[in-house]
Amino acid sequence: MSVASWALALGLPVFAAWGVTDPLALMGVTYPEEGASSLFQQAVAAVLLAAPVTVVGFGLVRMAWLFNDQAAGLVFTRENANRIRTFGLCLFLGALLTPLAHTLAVLALTIGFPVGSRLLQVSLTSRDFILLSLGGGMAVLGWVMGEASRLAEDMDGIV
Repeated sequence: MSVASWALALGLPVFAAWGVTDPLALMGVTYPEEGASSLFQQAVAAVLLAAPVTVVGFGLVRMAWLFNDQAAGLVFTRENANRIRTFGLCLFLGALLTPLAHTLAVLALTIGFPVGSRLLQVSLTSRDFILLSLGGGMAVLGWVMGEASRLAEDMDGIV
């Protein structure tokens, strides 16, 4: 799982940025006959699309370290609780940033188009709400696990 988390953390931003190459999938329309976006516009859009997934990638790196600790037998520790909470917060933040990044990426791609061909798309999908819920749930789970770890340490100190 650690290797899979690292692979996803590195690969997801690349796949998100690759979405710029298919305007029909990204914007729902093809480029107008007057021409496509410049390379600079495509680079800006690629960075914008990769930004939310990079935040999630940071959380996945934290999860990779969690899986390494669990393989070593360190399961219910404060550090692992913090890692789960960080992953949940990163997932939550990435889900919040995705609609904004998509809107700005489409705007960056179409800003140079002739009047009537420019787009401003705002989209909220069920996927965004699912990721928000999962991220919030993981953050709460990490918080509860941290409190349980703290209580266990207190109990060990008493006994």
